[in-house]
Parts: sequence; structure tokens; C-alpha cells
Amino acid sequence: FHYIEQGLKEINYDFHEKRFSSQEFALCYLVHTCKKQNINLDKEIFELIEVIEKKQSIREFLKYELHDIADIKLNSFSKVDEEELENYLINFQKEKITFCSIKSLSTTFTPWEVAKLSSLILAPQESDIIGDFCFGAGDFSFTLLDNFDVKQLEGFERSFENEQIGELIADVRGYDISLSVIDILTNPPEKQRYSKIFCHCPFNLTLTDKNVIMKTLNEDFNNKVKRLRSEYVFIQRVLDSLKDDGKAIVFVPLGVLFCKDGFIEYLISNGYINAVIQFAPNILAGTSIP
Repeated sequence: FHYIEQGLKEINYDFHEKRFSSQEFALCYLVHTCKKQNINLDKEIFELIEVIEKKQSIREFLKYELHDIADIKLNSFSKVDEEELENYLINFQKEKITFCSIKSLSTTFTPWEVAKLSSLILAPQESDIIGDFCFGAGDFSFTLLDNFDVKQLEGFERSFENEQIGELIADVRGYDISLSVIDILTNPPEKQRYSKIFCHCPFNLTLTDKNVIMKTLNEDFNNKVKRLRSEYVFIQRVLDSLKDDGKAIVFVPLGVLFCKDGFIEYLISNGYINAVIQFAPNILAGTSIP
């Protein structure tokens, strides 16, 4: 992305300090939108935000992220190709995770092998309502939409920044999806019943409010499971939100299914498991666990 980097340097943007920040994303999204709508870049940033044809929530996000550079003009991006900007925006989260230290990030991307296989297994019909629990970088959702005609897809993400970036990437790609800022772990989604669900949950989270979480889980779960792991909660959230004839895929560490604390027995006795698919180690950046 040579010309994007040159454009950032020409406006004296703190390139090294703010590399792959949500502000950089918002800036490039604004440039891309202006080019697509044939808007002259010889205006200050806040002027451009006011004239672009986008919904109010997107304009508010841009204002929030770009307020400290609001009086800068973006002529330096005149040489940047619209396709280069689009590719940059679509690949933003992957580039960010590659560039930054894995341990400092709250979001990892779902490997394309997992996203593609999961979309093929779920094979949604046009009338299906799809849920993406723990939306993250949106890898599953966008892979699914690239391969299937889906009318209704809803994603849940605990990070406001990731939710906003996901909404803007969907806009760039021309997809109409609904994203909500909800921490699935502590707040179950409203009782929407989904035909298909995908969940790549964070692994081995520390549970700080177990009592609150336990109250929202069903009695059968509480009677059979001796020790609470965060992955168990995510799986139960998925089951609670799935239609009776629905299908879900949950991406978890293999060890989750081998703990002798009653959870696997709970899943088996209720007939919840259709199949277990094991991937090789090292498929996820930052960890070798299968």
C-alpha cells in the first residue's frame, strides 16, 4: 500500500505512533468514499464528512475518530487508486494483526480455512437468519456473504471499535449486515432464534462475575457442569439462540472437549453434537494449540 503510506506521510500523520489505528482506518475510509462519490479532496476533513452520502452513524464515527486532524486537507491522496484503498480497508484487521504484537490485541482473525469450511458446512438458504457470535474481524461473515446469498446476517462484538470497523468494511464491500456491541459472555442476545450460527469465541477468558453468568444459564447446564469455563458459556449462548432444527459451529480449543467436569456429558446427553472436526496445531497465530 505504497501510495496510502505516502499520502499519510505528506499530511504529517504520525504514521509510526498510529499505525493501523481506528483513526487511520477512518481516514482511508473517508478518502475511499470521496473518490467513489467523485468528491474533490481539496476540502478540510470535517467539510468532507458533512458532504459524503452516508448514514449518520458512519458520519458520527468519522467525526469522533478524526476530530484532532479535522482541519487537514487530503489532496495528498489524489494519487491513491480507489482499488488500492478498497483492498486496504478490506484487509485492515489482518494487516493490523500481522503488524502488531499478537499478545496486545483483543481480536484475532478466523483462519480462512475455518471460515470457508464453516460457511460450506452451514450452507445457508436465502431465507435463513444467520448469527455471527463474536464477530471480531468479520472473517466468517464476509466469507459466507462472498459465497452465499443471505438476506439477514446479525453479528455481535464486544469491542465498539471492531464493530464500527466491521460496519464500514461491510459498507465498502456492499453488504447489508446488522452489527451490535454486546458482550455475549455476560449478556445473552435477545431471544432471536437463528437458523445458523458461527462462533469463534475468545479462548480461556477469566470469569469475573460467575454468579451473574450462572443465573443466565439453564438449570440442566448448572446441574451437570462442575467447573465453569468461558468457552462453555459461549457454547450455551449459541444453543439458547438456535432454532430447534438449526445448525451451529463453535470454534474452540480441542481441550474444551476433554475436561472431566461434566460439560461433554451435558452436550452428549442432550444430543447437541453432530460432529467434531479437529484442525492441526499452529493454525492460529500466537498459539500452537489444536
